[in-house]
Amino acid sequence: MEEQLLLLEESILELERCGENPDIIQKIFRAAHTLKGSSSAMGFEKMKILTHEMENVLDKIRNHRLKATNPVINVLFQCLDHLRLLKDDFLTDRKDIRTDISTVLDGLKRILSEEPDPDKISDCSKDMAVESMVQETAQEDQTMNFMLDLEQQIQIEQAAISGLNIFVCEIRLAQDSVMKSARAYLLLNYFNQLGTVVQVEPNILEDGDDLIKNAINYLVITQMDGKTIEAKVINELMEVESVKVYPYHWNISNQQPLADVTVKSKDGGNENPKAVDTERKVNHTVRVDVERLEKMMDLIGELVIERTRITQVGNVLHERYAADNTIEDLIGIANQVSRVTNKLQEIVLKTRMLPIKQLFGRFPRLVRDLAQTLDKEVELIVEGEETELDKTIIEDIADPLIHLIRNAVDHGIETPEERSRLGKSPTGTLKISAFHQENHIIITVQDDGRGIDLERVKETAVKKQIITPQEAASLNEHEIIALIFRSGFSTSIAVSDVSGRGVGMDVVKSHVDKLNGIIEVETRKGEGTKFIIKLPLTLAILTGLLVKISDETYALPLSNVIEIVRMPEKEIKTVKGQAIAVIRDKVLPLVWLHDHFNVPRKENAKNIFIVVLGVAEKRLGLVVDELLGNQEIVVKPMGSYIGKVEIFSGATILGDGSVACILDVAGVAKTVGNKRVIGADDDLLYQWHLNSRE
Repeated sequence: MEEQLLLLEESILELERCGENPDIIQKIFRAAHTLKGSSSAMGFEKMKILTHEMENVLDKIRNHRLKATNPVINVLFQCLDHLRLLKDDFLTDRKDIRTDISTVLDGLKRILSEEPDPDKISDCSKDMAVESMVQETAQEDQTMNFMLDLEQQIQIEQAAISGLNIFVCEIRLAQDSVMKSARAYLLLNYFNQLGTVVQVEPNILEDGDDLIKNAINYLVITQMDGKTIEAKVINELMEVESVKVYPYHWNISNQQPLADVTVKSKDGGNENPKAVDTERKVNHTVRVDVERLEKMMDLIGELVIERTRITQVGNVLHERYAADNTIEDLIGIANQVSRVTNKLQEIVLKTRMLPIKQLFGRFPRLVRDLAQTLDKEVELIVEGEETELDKTIIEDIADPLIHLIRNAVDHGIETPEERSRLGKSPTGTLKISAFHQENHIIITVQDDGRGIDLERVKETAVKKQIITPQEAASLNEHEIIALIFRSGFSTSIAVSDVSGRGVGMDVVKSHVDKLNGIIEVETRKGEGTKFIIKLPLTLAILTGLLVKISDETYALPLSNVIEIVRMPEKEIKTVKGQAIAVIRDKVLPLVWLHDHFNVPRKENAKNIFIVVLGVAEKRLGLVVDELLGNQEIVVKPMGSYIGKVEIFSGATILGDGSVACILDVAGVAKTVGNKRVIGADDDLLYQWHLNSRE
């Protein structure tokens, strides 16, 4: 059902964008008809009534008795919203359907009652109507295309996997048959005795004699072969003029039956000389519960840990007993286990991957509704819909992206009048893209609007007492931009349904931080703003940098590591109690977790290791005692006994069986940082550094 709702949404958007194209209208009609049939079969009366009224409106549009104007499109979208609410109610409690459809039904009936003047229908529209009728007649002569709901798809797939036959039985009743619908119902019962009828087109329970003018198509699962079915129907049933039986080869990508057709008439002759293609093309897919994939991923994580341990033990034994050939064999086995584990891990990760189109598909409707609410013209460009991402991350990144889109349309893109005054196109552009970069996915949200007014951001932050006037005077561009991610910050003058409550950008940042991601902002006043989100492909297993602080080993997500620098300790300076280091002409605040953990710093060290970390717009240097190298780490939660620890995002088991905590870079910046850890380029400290050298 969800697939049909998505198809309905995409098709209505396409209808609004492209006009009254017969193919688009037919696509909407089919989706609504499938939903009506499914809801009728399940006894879901409200959905059946609503989709039936939608069909009436679509039929008027199809016959050019109604224009697909903006009010009509809005009512169709309201119907779609109510269908989704009805679906949610049905899944929650079939006996308690609370969604009220009376208002939207009234809207549909008002549209149906507005009969247009026939003289106002242009000759072009009449030609289009004739062309539509010709296309529909041609479609009737083609192979039958059933629009199946999710349960029927599963039923077909399971039958194919089990080796059963799946046939389309096309029956043409005799012209002098008096009660065609009753005869069609008898045929339904007959085919159910031969097997299982999945669907019938047209719907013989509702459409009546008037619509059963041509063939009746029964989609049947059976153990019998096609020739036997043909013979039985011809010999045992009355008022049947002809019967066609051909294999239905299920294809998920386009829901098309792929088959040659054989026709057998009453006189036993073949109307189509083509032979039946009996070769079955089974779809090799199985639906798997998400919980099973989660458990499989957990087991892969355990396997990765044991692989690391085997490798480490093998290396230790090789150093101790280098001359023993058995150890060489062990090393070879360990390497082979490592290769197999890597492949298995890659395959399991791919089973969790979904195209981001499932997320991006929600945005055209969102942008369309926002633009209408704000009286703006917005063109949405979507790129990289086929980019795959872990299912969990897709679910968690949805809300942040919606916040960014709402802000772009509300704050970023100007009204058509304002854009015209500025010499811009009246229609603003919002571009959303996704692409892979190494082991990460990059998602960008970019508009060509007014950009971020940095001075206004500073004034608002001071007014809301987020920073003091003295702090505002010393901020650079990166630090000012970082203020928009502070809780409670908003430059909107009025609170509306779209924005203005100051609960948007801080939510974006907290979600991205939770996903071990980085968000960056590029903006130019008058030209637009671009948000760049960098996320790991999966959260279950990640590559980490192992470091030592005092005698303890910690892991850092490699996605947050910008670079590693070795620096003489004498070059470390202190300004107003904050240790700093100049790296590549940029001043970075330094953090010693030794002080936070109450462990001694390393003494008599000529050089120190600085791991430069990045989170959002922040950059800081973490001082560590030793670098142990990169390693794939399996993220394990701390557990309810320990609870949430701000500075850690979890823990992992190392190759020697010991436990290492995974540092949360955002938590480190928040917990042990100070106001100097809010930006990358501290111009004042850097100027002080240059002056001190002189």
